[in-house]
Amino acid sequence: MTRIERIIFIMSNDIINMDKLDEHLQSFVAEEELEILNVKCSLNHGIPYEENPPAVDYLCQQFGNMSSGVVDSILQIPICAECLVGLYSEYQLLMLCVNCISSQWIFLPEAKREYPENTSVLFLKQCPKCYNPEE
Repeated sequence: MTRIERIIFIMSNDIINMDKLDEHLQSFVAEEELEILNVKCSLNHGIPYEENPPAVDYLCQQFGNMSSGVVDSILQIPICAECLVGLYSEYQLLMLCVNCISSQWIFLPEAKREYPENTSVLFLKQCPKCYNPEE
């Protein structure tokens, strides 16, 4: 079933779930945007590529005040299929610096320290690459 057919199928049901419809429309727009603009993956793959692989989805994170529920900004990072698989793996953890958007994959079975269980991404305010102790 194509993406358009999926959306039409959702719309043709007697009871239309607007949240599901909105989710599918946003996903459709993002997939088309990535394809049309030829967006490449922005994450570190550990091995140098001549050109990063094409992105298939976005990694999104909202930032703001948790107590009031106000969202100040949304971080959207294009990711490839390989990185998408890594995000769902129980053996990998992505550390992502929101300051400089650098990333590092951690292979959990060989990690030197313990990380929270069921965590696929750790967002860092600063990393060793962008840390400046004089500020």
